[in-house]
Amino acid sequence: MGPSARLALLALRNRSWHSGVPSTWLKATVIRILKKNKPSDQINSYRPISLTCLLTKIMEQMVTSRMS
Repeated sequence: MGPSARLALLALRNRSWHSGVPSTWLKATVIRILKKNKPSDQINSYRPISLTCLLTKIMEQMVTSRMS
């Protein structure tokens, strides 16, 4: 990632730190993935996968790296 992209992400993180996280960052779409060799008619045969905003993941990594 280039320096200008890093500065833009840092500015976005600082803005969200002071004014709150955008609501779109708090949403996830959950999809079901059928486990191997499991019957498709039983709910526990599925693995839930949460799809979140890419910016959310980047911001989480930035905060985590600063804390460690």
